[in-house]
Formats: sequence, structure tokens, C-alpha cells
Amino acid sequence: MNIKGFSFSAEPGSMDELLSFAWIDVNGFYRWFLLVFAFVAAFTLHLLFFSFSLLIPAVMTDLGLSHIQMSMVISICVFAIIIFRLVWGYISDLIGFSTAMKAALLITGIFSLLRGFSPSYEFLLLYQFLLGVGLGAIIPCLSNLVKNHFPEKSGLATGLYVSGFPFGEIASFILVPLLMDVYGDWRVILKFFGFWGLVVALLWFLLPVKTRGINGDKGEERGFEREAVIKLFRFKETWILAFSCIFTMGIYDTLCTWVPYILELRGFSPEVSGFITSMLPIGFLLSSPAIGFLSDKTGSRKNLVSILSLLSGPLTLSISLLQGFPLWTTTLLTGFCLTGAMTIIFVMPLDFPETRKLTGTALGFISSIGNIGTLLLPLIVGSILDATHSPLVTTLTLGLTVETIPLILSILKRRISTSTR
Repeated sequence: MNIKGFSFSAEPGSMDELLSFAWIDVNGFYRWFLLVFAFVAAFTLHLLFFSFSLLIPAVMTDLGLSHIQMSMVISICVFAIIIFRLVWGYISDLIGFSTAMKAALLITGIFSLLRGFSPSYEFLLLYQFLLGVGLGAIIPCLSNLVKNHFPEKSGLATGLYVSGFPFGEIASFILVPLLMDVYGDWRVILKFFGFWGLVVALLWFLLPVKTRGINGDKGEERGFEREAVIKLFRFKETWILAFSCIFTMGIYDTLCTWVPYILELRGFSPEVSGFITSMLPIGFLLSSPAIGFLSDKTGSRKNLVSILSLLSGPLTLSISLLQGFPLWTTTLLTGFCLTGAMTIIFVMPLDFPETRKLTGTALGFISSIGNIGTLLLPLIVGSILDATHSPLVTTLTLGLTVETIPLILSILKRRISTSTR
């Protein structure tokens, strides 16, 4: 059965076929409905991940954990995401994003729920790792969704689903304190969010969409994927985009972690520091659809990334210099520019024939490398603050780091644009 905006096949009389008739739309409505589900999946990833960080004091007290043990609990989830993004990317290329997403979201729902039943440190560590296994699928699988259903609007579609990430952050910052006031039990909150994860998984299982991977039944050669993967990793643009992702994703995540403390060093209260820091995800929320749409219209993604990166440097530095309304504004613009550049980097693998065939694998690798920045840059910032106790030196270092992105992208000989499709 073919519907404008998507296609699938279903067995006669099957549930998929029965459900499909409700969504037949000659104007391609279904693909936008599918994009809503992509947004919800992205929202769920950050909701489940960031909500746990707000429960750290309660978890440590209840389970009697040390700071080192709690650091392990948080880091092991990030480690699993980094490792399994590449794995899930390859799986989604091989069997199709829909099947891969259903499996990953089921894993995510089950182990996010089980965190609330953790009797000890060892079980919590295990559940956090397996949760990271499931969460690692979101970005690479959704990149294949965009490739299959939005080939002419890849920037806009990527921007729209990526905006689910800051929504998840903001929701966790609002819901966790409210739920703690009501229930006072971290386990209840994790069970609540785990139940939400299972609901999202169920909704994906009800979607009547079928997608083929590279070993589908339409004549693709067996064994092709090995040659394509080798070609992908020999393609220098894959590595250039990966290293660019370190300095966009990594610096954004580092700022979300350290800006509250930096502002407190400057004399701001914890409450005000938290509100100012919230401008970063709000900037993310505004930038992803706007910059994605702009990249489709202008046709030059490389130039947009360079411009946004150049702006991010002085904006990051200004966090240590400004006061009042200018500080709030520049913090929002810092989040806007960093995540706008990151959004375009997520779209770029769709523009090259060498990466488009294995979009999930390419973006799984690129985002995994980007998360290395998420792990290492906060450690570097902590070391700088220990040595200098200076917010200015810290933001200057991060600002100069992000300024290297245009230099990295200048290695690209070819023009990255929507015309390469």
C-alpha cells in the first residue's frame, strides 16, 4: 500500500492493514503524525535521563551510596548510549527504523520502570546500563525516519523531532520537584516515568508502518552492508562531522552542567542561577525547528554551522561578563546557536551519497563521538575551576574551543547543501 509521504506493506486482514485505513491521506498527513511520535521519543529520552539527576540526593540517602558510586550510576548510562548508538544505527539500517525503534523503546520502558524497584546499588547500576542501551537507539533510528519520509524537508523534520530533547529537559525540571513534594519517594517518580516509557513503546507498536532495511526483499545484495560500512568510515566527512559534534553537543551539555555553579561563583543565588541556566534548553527549543527550516531554504548547511559556531564563542564568554537582562538574553542565544549548529550536523549525513545509504550508522557514530565531549569537557572545566577559580577563564576556554568548528569544516572540499540529494 502506498500513501503519499510513506509506504508499507501489510498482510491482508492483519491489524496493520486495518489500522492503515484510518490514516490514508493524499496530502501526506501520516508522515507528520509519525514525526509527532519521533518528537515524543526524543522527549522521552531526555525526560528519563535528566529526571534521574534531580533525584541524586534522595537516591544516595536511601541506598547509602557514595559520590563515586553515584557518578558511576550516571556515567554508565551515558557510556551505554555512546556504545550502542552505533550498534542501533547499523541495526536500523539493516532491518528498518520502525522495527529497531519498537525493540529499543520496549527495552527503555522496561528498565526505566525497573529502576524504581532497585533494591541495591548493583541492581540500579545494571538497570541504568540497560536503560542506556535502549536510549542509544533514538537519534540514529529517527534519522532514518527523516530519510525515508522527509527527503525534501530533512532540515525541518530533524529540527522538529530534535526539539523534543529540550522539552524533555524542561519537563523533568518541572515535574520532578512537584512529584517529590507530593510523594516524597524517588522510587515512585522513577516508576511513574518508567510507566510513561512503556506507554510510548506501546504506541510505537501500534503504528502501522513497515520499513525495509538494506537487506530488504527488493533486490538489495546480501553482504552489501559490509562494503557500505567500510566505505562510510573511510569517508573523511564522517569524521569531520563527528569531531564538529564534540564541540557543539559537548559544550552545550557542559554548559548545562556547570553554568549554575559558574553563576553562583559570580554571586548569583542558586534560584536565579537555575532560572538563567534554563535559558539554554529554551534556546535549544527555539533553534532546532527554525535553523532546520532555514538550512533547507538556504541550501548551505556548512556555512550555517560555521556562522552559528562563530557566534557561540563570544556568547559563551559573555556568561561570565554580563549582568541582568543582557545575561539572560546571551545565555538563551548561546543555547540557540550551539544547538542550531548541532541540529544541522544531524542533517548533514543525509546530504552525501556515501552516508545517506547508511544514515543510521553514520549518525549513530557521529552522535557517539559527540557524547565523548559530554564526558570529557565537564572534567576539563572542573580542572580549570580547581586551578583558577575563575569563571572568565572557564568560559573563555569553552568559547575558544567552539570557534574551532569553522576550521574543522573548512577541510570539506565539497559544498554541503540540499542540492546533493
